[in-house]
Amino acid sequence: MERPLSRVLRGSLRRGLQDIRSDTPARPALSRLPARPSAPEAERIPSLR
Repeated sequence: MERPLSRVLRGSLRRGLQDIRSDTPARPALSRLPARPSAPEAERIPSLR
């Protein structure tokens, strides 16, 4: 059970990361954003509010 599950989880994680990177190119840059983003950035990413 553990081996197949780990393979499936790794595959799904890889797919999810690829989807996030391809769908939302701004996501990887979130870690680079300052603590207080500018108004336009805050409007683009409501989750930072």
